[in-house]
Amino acid sequence: MPSKRRKASKKANTQNTQNDSSQIEPSPTLRWTDEMVQAALDEALQQDQLGKRAGQGFKNEAMIYITAAAQTAVEPGLGITLTVDQVEGKLALVCNPFNSG
Repeated sequence: MPSKRRKASKKANTQNTQNDSSQIEPSPTLRWTDEMVQAALDEALQQDQLGKRAGQGFKNEAMIYITAAAQTAVEPGLGITLTVDQVEGKLALVCNPFNSG
C-alpha cells in the first residue's frame, strides 16, 4: 500500500502538470502562401536534380533543405517554424491534389 508521502507527491506532480499545460500559448495558425509553396517546389526540383529522391518522396536530408527554403518565405515576426512533416504534407497535396489521404 503506497505511503501518504507518495500519494501527496503524485498529487503535487499532477497539479503541476495541469498548471503547466494551461500556460502553454497556442502556436500561430499556419497558412501557406504562394511564396512558401513556390520556395518549397523550387528547392524540391533542385533536390530532385541532385538525386535526393527516395521512392515517391525525398530523402530526409533533402526534406531538411526543402523545409528551410519554405521557411525563408514565412513572414518574419509571425513566430511560425515549419516542420518537415508540414512541408511533406503540403508537397504531397500540391503534387497530387487527388490523393489527399
